[in-house]
Amino acid sequence: MPPVTDGRRILITLVVCLASVMQGLDGTITNIALPFMQSTFAASQDQIAWVITSYVVGAAVMIAISGYMADRFGQLRVFVFSVVGFTVTSVLCGTAQSLSQIVLFRLIQGLCGACVVPLSQSVLLNIWPREKHGQAMAIWGMGVTLAPILGPTLGGYLTDTLNWRWVFLVNIPFGIICTIGLLILLPDTQRQAGKYFNAKGFGYIAVALCALQLALDRGQTLDWLDSREIVIEFLTAAVCFYLFLMDMFTAKRPFMDPIIFRDRNFVIGIILTFLSGFVLWSVMVLWPNMLETLMGYPVLTAGMLMLPRGVGAMVAMGVAGNIVKSVGVRPMMLIGISFTVYSYWLASGFTLDTDAMRLAMVGFVQGAGTGLIFVPINALTYSTLDNRYMTQAAVCFSLVRNVSTSMGISIMVTLFSHNAVVNHAVLSEAINVFSPGLRGLVTSAASTVSPAALAALEGEVARQAAMTAYCDNFRFMAYTLAALSVLVILSRPGKNAAAPIIHEI
Repeated sequence: MPPVTDGRRILITLVVCLASVMQGLDGTITNIALPFMQSTFAASQDQIAWVITSYVVGAAVMIAISGYMADRFGQLRVFVFSVVGFTVTSVLCGTAQSLSQIVLFRLIQGLCGACVVPLSQSVLLNIWPREKHGQAMAIWGMGVTLAPILGPTLGGYLTDTLNWRWVFLVNIPFGIICTIGLLILLPDTQRQAGKYFNAKGFGYIAVALCALQLALDRGQTLDWLDSREIVIEFLTAAVCFYLFLMDMFTAKRPFMDPIIFRDRNFVIGIILTFLSGFVLWSVMVLWPNMLETLMGYPVLTAGMLMLPRGVGAMVAMGVAGNIVKSVGVRPMMLIGISFTVYSYWLASGFTLDTDAMRLAMVGFVQGAGTGLIFVPINALTYSTLDNRYMTQAAVCFSLVRNVSTSMGISIMVTLFSHNAVVNHAVLSEAINVFSPGLRGLVTSAASTVSPAALAALEGEVARQAAMTAYCDNFRFMAYTLAALSVLVILSRPGKNAAAPIIHEI
């Protein structure tokens, strides 16, 4: 990519970050609209879930090939095609007249939008000098982190004031601005017209990712390994991923060049991204559900209570991007982990009566910790990597982040469901006619209590069991992140880690 002026570099950064925000909003904003879509299309819970599943599967396929497409056709063409395709399919989703239509359009939307995040990261790494990568990744991270936080608030507002179709139609102005900005500002990379396409390697990784995403997305509904479908999907994913690795390390011209894994800092960064993704992003699903279903906050209010987390992340990323060179990656990650562990520990003490101020404060600390982890991991991952492999590395990074996030969400939701059942059983055993707290209500036998009173008692037991399950999850996240800090302490940079951006790890 040819050099660009400082002013143009800033404008390109704003445009590609806006594109990432547009794509990142899609996940949480669509989840808010699902119940309204279900009513419109008279669909069952399992049927409407395919609106999400089809998008995830489409994205899994395309994200794997985005690096090859950028090399073959140029970053500008692929980026513009992705943004235009995402915008057009948003219009189609917003005007869909049947469930089959919206599922098909969401599949295409996933195919189009998958390239946006890895290409936006690759563009920033290419246009900014290496010593400014930390700041560039901090700016990019603000958008990627803030988008899913804004989703519930924006989705709730649009569905309440207009209707669910606007959660898709709202992408139109963003898409137009991004397309014009990219065409005017972004210089194209040199196209490798003769670049070889390893169809076999792509087929292996595409099938592996599709099977894994299907298993993770439908596992909770189908009761995981008790379902033949889930078992087949996990086995297919494992076999195809093994075949992909064999092809990558033995083929003369593999689909993904294994040379990127010779960079030790890149490998360490990928490992840390995978492990931290389990707990850093799954809270984005647990937190709003807790606020809405248990604490009774409306969608808009719950979204507002999520905003301090975004503010904390933005402040921390802004600070971290400027001081990561002087502080060092490893100390900053340990500080971020400490913040996040502390926030999860505070969250493990929540009750149904926890006030909004405490929720916002814990969310702010949690966001700040996430920002202080996110920036140094990104800085480390690309610190010593050759510029020729930035696009492939960004694609690999996005794949790992998406898979770890999906796995983390599935694990945490399953853990929550299990703990809720166990807690309900424990609480129910403690409630009988001899319980001190019930002696004023129950005088002789359960038959003297009205059905309405029993139903109310059962409802309260269920709420308390669910709240305790959320606290169990937050405590588990705190332990997991604390264990991750040991890996950070033990990690060491590779021989060529003396790049300007990194002083130590």
